Amino acid sequence: MEVPQAVINAHLVLDSDSAVGDALLMYHQAVLLRKRHPSIALVAFISVIETLAQIDEKPTSCPTCKHIDGSTHRFKRAVARVLQGDAAKLLSDAYTPRSETVHRGVLHGSEHDGGEPNFEDASSLMFEGGELHYADDAARAMLWECIAPGTPVPPLFPG
Repeated sequence: MEVPQAVINAHLVLDSDSAVGDALLMYHQAVLLRKRHPSIALVAFISVIETLAQIDEKPTSCPTCKHIDGSTHRFKRAVARVLQGDAAKLLSDAYTPRSETVHRGVLHGSEHDGGEPNFEDASSLMFEGGELHYADDAARAMLWECIAPGTPVPPLFPG
């Protein structure tokens, strides 16, 4: 059995770059959370994007309070590298629901219905089919670029 080169590359990258390893573990957690806890999954997917964006574009921080400057702009630039058009715009705007969840405890997805889709609640369906979906796509594309640069992102469900 031959081990695909992308798997060998992934192992080498994960051994040499703890930020990519952390992002990969966070991505895995986001995938596990996605169905029952979509708002928390969005926070995790955005964390992956932010972590990987900081590899390419080193953040600066306020010397007084140590707050990292420019996170929102860095996030939007990272999204624009891996998504285009309406998908990039929708995900760039996802920083608002992410912040509402993180800072105010607001849930945007199907959490109110035990993680099951409620076809009468258009906003949660739009959130899960929009922001959450594109956050997953962007995080996966950015991870793949770290692991197998220059190769196309494999389909989520090959077939």
